[in-house]
Amino acid sequence: MRGHTDRYHYPEIDLNSPDEKNKLSRKKRSLSGKADENKVLVELLEKATNSVRYISRHIKKENFIREVVKDWKFVAQVLDRIFLWVFLTVSILGTILIFTPALRMYLST
Repeated sequence: MRGHTDRYHYPEIDLNSPDEKNKLSRKKRSLSGKADENKVLVELLEKATNSVRYISRHIKKENFIREVVKDWKFVAQVLDRIFLWVFLTVSILGTILIFTPALRMYLST
């Protein structure tokens, strides 16, 4: 299932799976001797590395989304300011145009 942050495309990383598939985890081997202990340690370190990579990708993605949201907030602020000035201009001009004929009629009588 896709989350709410998946609609943003982050081109540098692939975020389809949380961790990479580990080839060594497919094969179950019996522990016998020092070499097998080293293999277990290597598998453990690879899992830890994959977890760190996942966290790193997640943080990069969050930072990217935060930047996009910040950009859109700035755009919204600029548009809000433009619409404020348009509204004020139209309101003031409308008020002047409405009261000018009424004032002329009042002063002429």
